[in-house]
Amino acid sequence: GAFADKAVVHCIRNGEKVGEGKIMSLQQNKKIVKEIGSGQDCGFICQGFSGWQEQDRVLCFLEVSVVD
Repeated sequence: GAFADKAVVHCIRNGEKVGEGKIMSLQQNKKIVKEIGSGQDCGFICQGFSGWQEQDRVLCFLEVSVVD
């Protein structure tokens, strides 16, 4: 899994989805990046949701094109 710029994120609190938005800025070690691998720390700015709280879970959804 990974987090990526422009991906959709869902905020999960106590097992329920309480909000969603789109990643507008993704940073690691104060540097702007396009993608972060699973298990790595990062920060992000989300458009469409700002009510984050401690202990929230973040699910990231990437839309990909499949070419035959």
